[in-house]
Amino acid sequence: MGIAWCVVNVTGAIAAGAAGLAAVLAGVNLYVSGRRELNKWTRETLVEIFVIFLEASFAHNHACRTAEGILPRDAARHSLSADAVAAHDRETDILTWLRLLAPSRVVTTAEALHEAEHKLAEACFLSGEASAEAPDIARILVRRARAAFLESARSTLRLRDTAPIGHSDTRWAEVRALAYEEDQAISGDSQRQ
Repeated sequence: MGIAWCVVNVTGAIAAGAAGLAAVLAGVNLYVSGRRELNKWTRETLVEIFVIFLEASFAHNHACRTAEGILPRDAARHSLSADAVAAHDRETDILTWLRLLAPSRVVTTAEALHEAEHKLAEACFLSGEASAEAPDIARILVRRARAAFLESARSTLRLRDTAPIGHSDTRWAEVRALAYEEDQAISGDSQRQ
């Protein structure tokens, strides 16, 4: 009876050890898959946040560029300044998310872009207080700040080979101005009817 009892105890011990090992492995698997899901969620959320922040930045720049050449008292200029403020407010909201989820270098570059856009808005909308070159100088600073933000965002996502934001010397601004003038003429004609 002694040998049989010993065999039963060894078998029971092996079964208990296997069950314990299975429980530990299941716990490790849950932990690893949980971390994987958290990392996936964080990455997807950061991508979405980066895109929204950049879209707001481009909308802000568009409002400022379009406002150039429009008289200060023109209703269209007021509408464009409202667009710039709305884009600014979107960026401010997104900065909160960045402060929660992104590394400090991303937050720092996002804040630098945000501040550069303050200067651009001042140069574009505060008439009489800036030189004729001020919007162009401010726009260069915005481009540099945007490139730095984009580089830090891509680095956070572990993406290599950041593509530069290129700007060629074309007459696109003239095309845009022409389209804007045509839109104004059309809306003026429809209001008169």
